[in-house]
Amino acid sequence: MQRLSAWARWMAVGLFTLFFVPLAVEFLKHTAENIGLYDRPAEAAGAVMNFFLRFAERTWVRVTALGLGSFVAGLWLDWLLRKLDRSRAEARENLGLEMLNLANDINNALGLVNRFRLPDFAPRLTSAFIKAKQVGLWTPDVRMPLNVVMDYLRHVGTLLSDGHFRRSRRH
Repeated sequence: MQRLSAWARWMAVGLFTLFFVPLAVEFLKHTAENIGLYDRPAEAAGAVMNFFLRFAERTWVRVTALGLGSFVAGLWLDWLLRKLDRSRAEARENLGLEMLNLANDINNALGLVNRFRLPDFAPRLTSAFIKAKQVGLWTPDVRMPLNVVMDYLRHVGTLLSDGHFRRSRRH
């Protein structure tokens, strides 16, 4: 969801820059020529300043600026608190340790028992895979070959437990 939000923000900034900035520049050039900014710069600067002062005195402009500023400050504060809060990172690291423990338990069961049955570990595997999906990771199906499941548990579990979340998403 965060990736989609970031993509949407960058697209909005790109579209704004691509379409509206050149239009605004042309509009300002045309307005500057009409009011004589290039002919009488001191009078034109005073007129422009008076326009902005009159515009800033309108109530709806202040309310809109306050609302927009509050919205931006809230987004920034949310981002900052997410960066400072380590609970999500700790949950991912704990999930990695759980995956590594599960892989070791399956490996030990393979070595001790002649007839290994993966369905005995299915509830723990399903639980680990559900937790991994909640964090945004791809997970193999429980019915996949055992070597695929074990490689996934070892590799992604190691990456998560070491705190390499982005890299674990790629694998």
